Amino acid sequence: VDLGTIAGIISTFIALLLAIFIFSVESKNKISNKLFASFLVLNALEFSSWFMHLFIEEPNNLVNKLLIAKDLLAYLPMPIFYLYILSVCYSDFKLKWKHLLHGVPYLIANLVMLPRFYLTSTAQKLELFEEYNHLYEIIFLHISLHLQAIIYLTAGFIILNKAKKIFLENYSSSTIATYKWLFQLLLFTSLLYAVALIKNILKYSGEVDVFNNAQTIVVLFVLGI
Repeated sequence: VDLGTIAGIISTFIALLLAIFIFSVESKNKISNKLFASFLVLNALEFSSWFMHLFIEEPNNLVNKLLIAKDLLAYLPMPIFYLYILSVCYSDFKLKWKHLLHGVPYLIANLVMLPRFYLTSTAQKLELFEEYNHLYEIIFLHISLHLQAIIYLTAGFIILNKAKKIFLENYSSSTIATYKWLFQLLLFTSLLYAVALIKNILKYSGEVDVFNNAQTIVVLFVLGI
């Protein structure tokens, strides 16, 4: 078991433990808590990819489909993170039906993967995996996920900047701490996605060792956060 696998297991455990605590704790910020806990659970599912190979040696067709479905959940953390920022910055924030539109990219990604991943046999999938990183579906996923991250992180900084005046006008230790927490969380998340972007660019450079080292750095960075 390598360092990245161990860090992935610990990161997943910590994220789930914190999510369970946040879901169960009594608080007046129920919407914010549920959104942040959901963000943590979705990230924990993504972190599990770093050690899933320890439990699945020869996946069948059903397992393959479930793994693909799990990986596509990567389209949901950033929208939920953005809604969490809104809920913290504005006390009158409420979840509305229109917020479901943030899930459209997730639906599109599933439709893209439908023909050659969901509707094919295990043997056909194995053939695809031989050229996995060069398949148009996978290239689409990489590009769209990184674009989504850039858009939501930028929007998060814009919202936080607009709300900064409100935080400062209500000058108190709790509001200042909240602002600092959100800013730091946004900053660290942005750094994480920047490292992940570099890592995925290296994936197509043909430098396997460099990519593996970058992957380990990403996992350790997540654990650090």
